Amino acid sequence: GQGERSQQCADMLCIERSDQGITTRQLKGSHTWHAMMKDGQPLIGLDDKQRQYVFPIVDNGGRIIGGISFTLSPSIKAEQYEQEYLLSDTMQR
Repeated sequence: GQGERSQQCADMLCIERSDQGITTRQLKGSHTWHAMMKDGQPLIGLDDKQRQYVFPIVDNGGRIIGGISFTLSPSIKAEQYEQEYLLSDTMQR
C-alpha cells in the first residue's frame, strides 16, 4: 500500500554532536535503513568510512513505525568512539 511505500522511502532525522553543540538535519535513508524498514530486523551496515547500526521501532500490533540508527565513524576521537560503540552495541543486544 501507499503507507508501506512511504515507510520504505523514509528520510532520516540526523542528530549530531560536534564542537558547535547538538545539530539536526534531514538525510536520505541509507540502504541499511531501507532494508531495516522493509524487513523489521536490526542490521549493521559497513563501508570504508563508517559503521551504521539500525533498529526498528514497532507499535503494539507489530507494525514498523520508525527506527533508530547509530553511525560510528573512525575519524572521531578514540574515547568518544569507544563510548558510542558501547552504546550501539548495548542497543543491539
